[in-house]
Amino acid sequence: MRTLVRSQIRRSTAISGNEASIADHLGDSVFARSLAHDLANLRRTIGGLNLGDLDRAVAALDRAERLFVVGSLGSYAAAHFAAVALDRLRGSTFALDGNDYENATRLADLSERDALVIFTFAPYAKSALRLVQLAKRRKTPLIAITDTSISPVGQQVDIVLPAVSSGVSTHNSLIGAMAVANALINGLMVVRSGTALERYDRTAKLLNEWDLMVLRGDE
Repeated sequence: MRTLVRSQIRRSTAISGNEASIADHLGDSVFARSLAHDLANLRRTIGGLNLGDLDRAVAALDRAERLFVVGSLGSYAAAHFAAVALDRLRGSTFALDGNDYENATRLADLSERDALVIFTFAPYAKSALRLVQLAKRRKTPLIAITDTSISPVGQQVDIVLPAVSSGVSTHNSLIGAMAVANALINGLMVVRSGTALERYDRTAKLLNEWDLMVLRGDE
């Protein structure tokens, strides 16, 4: 606990002088405070990440036969973004939310060949904790994007990727979580390189064939 708090204080102190100035043109407004706070969150998130943990997380994403990405309440936005992007690169990727019935049907045959990525932040949804406990019983590799390694989920997973989530008002900021998700997506793209690009291209061709986008993938 002491080590964790000291490291967070050091990171916060090191960057606290720069965040406000970048938003000077917005004056002393709530917008300036919010944006400067998000920038500080992003810097602190980057400072708290470990290269070895990121590499291990990407390896787990690459190996998994099926990948389940979990987020409840506000965290579902980051989880859904990650699931959509990862599915375009590797397929067999599913976003799960707090709907226990749908989660039970999806995870009935969860196994060690799959992997589960979970986004969870204080005050921590109980549904997320239930899914982690199920995955542990099934020996499924577990990756958590959470605010601290001593969170209820962080203590139980194989890999913790910490993301600062403090906000300036009543809700958490997802800036750190989205950045970590984006880093994992880009890491998987590098690991899978050719196969990921081929799948991405096949998906883009279907989207063009069905005329789903204003801007086509080949434009």
